Amino acid sequence: MFSRLQEVQQVIKHVQSGTVAVVLISGGPGFGKTTVAKAVAHELVKPENKKIVSFCSLLSKKTFNEVATEMIHSCGKIYTQLRVNRDKWLKDWSRQVKIHVTFVLDNADGVL
Repeated sequence: MFSRLQEVQQVIKHVQSGTVAVVLISGGPGFGKTTVAKAVAHELVKPENKKIVSFCSLLSKKTFNEVATEMIHSCGKIYTQLRVNRDKWLKDWSRQVKIHVTFVLDNADGVL
């Protein structure tokens, strides 16, 4: 059993630096990408970090609209009827948010 503490700390450092918009965790099957992503989300959501963290599992998502829908739902509101133009909704929402929100998108490689 190997710890992923070093990888978790590296990702947290990059996210908290504010100098990067995206941190990609890559590796082969079984490497522990999901474990690292969950550990990062768990650490970032601690009150002392003053971050809002949204963990989105994209395991079964295949299209941009499915990803956007998952991200919208993770924002805390469930919409029964979403706009067709989901990327515009996310852009509009991000302009209105007054604090930083960190999205952890697990299994995004299947959509990319």
